[in-house]
Amino acid sequence: MGCATRPMLNIFLNVILPVFIVAGLGYLAARTLKPSASTLSQVTLYVLSPALIFKSLSNTTLSPDEGLGIVGFCLAHTVGLLILCWVITSLGRMERSLGRAFAITVLFMNVANYGLSVVLLAFGESGLERAVPYFVVQAVLGGTLAVYLASSSQTSGLGPLVTVFKIPTGYAAVAGLAVNLTHTPLPLFVTRPVELLSDAAIPLMLVVLGVQLAGIRGVEAPGATLLAVVTRLGLSVALAYGLTIVLGIDGLTRSVLLVMSAMPTAVHTIITTTQFNARPHFVTGVVVTSTLLSIPTLTALLTILSGSGP
Repeated sequence: MGCATRPMLNIFLNVILPVFIVAGLGYLAARTLKPSASTLSQVTLYVLSPALIFKSLSNTTLSPDEGLGIVGFCLAHTVGLLILCWVITSLGRMERSLGRAFAITVLFMNVANYGLSVVLLAFGESGLERAVPYFVVQAVLGGTLAVYLASSSQTSGLGPLVTVFKIPTGYAAVAGLAVNLTHTPLPLFVTRPVELLSDAAIPLMLVVLGVQLAGIRGVEAPGATLLAVVTRLGLSVALAYGLTIVLGIDGLTRSVLLVMSAMPTAVHTIITTTQFNARPHFVTGVVVTSTLLSIPTLTALLTILSGSGP
């Protein structure tokens, strides 16, 4: 019994627990110092995340084929989850607003604050450079598809999608890829600030996660919440595993993609659904529940992956 549980305990102590310790400090800071969660989130979104993306993509050693394969996987996974959500919400006869909120909680996972941190601790820098393209795709979809789903829960139209052009994530990705593909040398006065900001990104993301969680209260529609959590933490991974087989993705890349697909619902979905009055209380409940339940599910997944070889 002891030998069987030791790998799982080691993964929990060395990968999952450090993430929650830093997030816990953010939670305590929110309770005592009461920092502005909105301001901290904006700093990570507009300053630190673009630096991390630019650095990762400008220095990546991934081949174009592998990078495109990751992007293709992310898009296929999103389409698969959309279909799955449509089936579930149709069979469950969920009203329009609840169905849209359900889809948002399933489609958008916490790959930034939580996912990048876990991948870095579990797989190192090689894993991180495979996680960044996933993060970029999710960030772009979060500024387009998530906004559309939230806004369409009450009305139809594409107007809110213009907000995606205000988010620097895509620009940083394009710039990083351009530098990488053209082998453009950058001066130290550019690379050093990028390094400093990039190094600060993941720690502050975790602090922000704790600060955001400190402001979350309550669970609405327990049955739909449980169904959303099972879909987000369980069915999402099963779908991702099937896609890796179909697309011929294996090794470290497969492990990273499976872990990213197993992340709980992103905290930013609360902000999006609140802005458009798209059942934010329901979304909040899914965020809290999925985040807490991800502790054992991610520990188990990482233990399985650690025993399956590269």
